[in-house]
Amino acid sequence: MNNLFIISFSILCGSIIHIIFRYFSRFNISKFQAVVVNYLVCSLIGLGLSGDKLSQVWNTEWFLLCFFLGIIFVTVFWLMAYNTEVHGASINAMSSKMAVVVPVVFSIFVLKEQIHYLAIIGVCLSIPAILLISLRKDVKLSKTHKSLPILVFLCSGAIDLILKLLEMYQGNVASSTQLSYGLFMGAFTFGALALLYQAAKQGKKLLWKNSIAGLILGIPNYFSIALLLAFLNAYPNNSTFVFGMYNTGIVLVSSILSSLIFKEIWTRQKLFGLILVILSVILVAYGQ
Repeated sequence: MNNLFIISFSILCGSIIHIIFRYFSRFNISKFQAVVVNYLVCSLIGLGLSGDKLSQVWNTEWFLLCFFLGIIFVTVFWLMAYNTEVHGASINAMSSKMAVVVPVVFSIFVLKEQIHYLAIIGVCLSIPAILLISLRKDVKLSKTHKSLPILVFLCSGAIDLILKLLEMYQGNVASSTQLSYGLFMGAFTFGALALLYQAAKQGKKLLWKNSIAGLILGIPNYFSIALLLAFLNAYPNNSTFVFGMYNTGIVLVSSILSSLIFKEIWTRQKLFGLILVILSVILVAYGQ
């Protein structure tokens, strides 16, 4: 398969996720139920396409770690759905994809790695960028709603950092495909337990429309990750370039789609924030 097609389709799938989130409020979809079903769909697709050997992930010594990481994955995806409902698909894409700066900050202050000055500039640009897209003047928002892009930024950054650490310390134990499948299964396992608790204590039932929404969300979610991993395998020594292209592409495509489909209004503040986000992501990618 052509590598350009792989990364382009991965970016398209990743962008569609933000558009799907926008429809949740329109159809009164339970964000949490849809997110949990989404991870079941991702797990089943991964199992079906990857072969029986991945079914052994349940018995690996690191699956318990995947379960706890799944808590973060479910929480972040729920936050992203909520953030899209309040701020729109473009701002959600910006706040989540700019999170690549978090592992860089960790590398500088904790791992004491030598980082190129371009990456440091990118990190510095991320601060005014996240403030510009959070502190909106075009609509009246509560403090909680204003903080959503910042929460998505920080939590998405935590996921990027965790994946970086997993790649560093678990890379010799499991393949990237097994780890991604394990994370999907861990996220679904936690989410399923939470749904069972809600059903037992609060009488909440899993509705068909939420399951269908989760199915629709899970398909592009799986392929955005799977195709990104395939593209990374084609360029193993240029991961920073790949992530820079991927994150920048999703921000741009999500912004274009949200403008065309939902007629999202672009103020000068929001447009300037978009420019800073793209610059931040590119500088961090090329500066590593």
